[in-house]
Amino acid sequence: MLMVDAFATYFRVLVLVVGILVILPSYRFLARQDAETSEYHSLLIFSNRRPVPDGGGHDLIIVFIGLEISSIASYVLAGYFRDDKRSNEAALKYFLLGSFATAFFLYGVALIYGATGSVTSPRCAPRFGTKRAVPGVFWAWRRRSCL
Repeated sequence: MLMVDAFATYFRVLVLVVGILVILPSYRFLARQDAETSEYHSLLIFSNRRPVPDGGGHDLIIVFIGLEISSIASYVLAGYFRDDKRSNEAALKYFLLGSFATAFFLYGVALIYGATGSVTSPRCAPRFGTKRAVPGVFWAWRRRSCL
């Protein structure tokens, strides 16, 4: 379900380096805010792990699981300062936006599965590369939107 190639390895290393670069200045920020550091760093690590399955995701289900693991940690990070009203508002807005985005992503995965019979990228890609690239599900939608 995960591919290991040069692009995926480069992407994983890049994300981990950026994650480390984010953790380093956060010590001073958390000290100024008088906030707990252990919870913050564990949430930051979980939110940093999301792009790792996306870079080498061979299956859309793995990409979805990586997206949700990161999203939950990001929602908590957005509302990390519980006493700050702006932080609570940001967490709620981010949660609502993320919920709608997740629903659209799952709808797209369902359409791809319905059109190709698979959610694995090597099985889906040849189907969309042929002259019959747009399956019947997409034709019906396309006709309705053009009226």
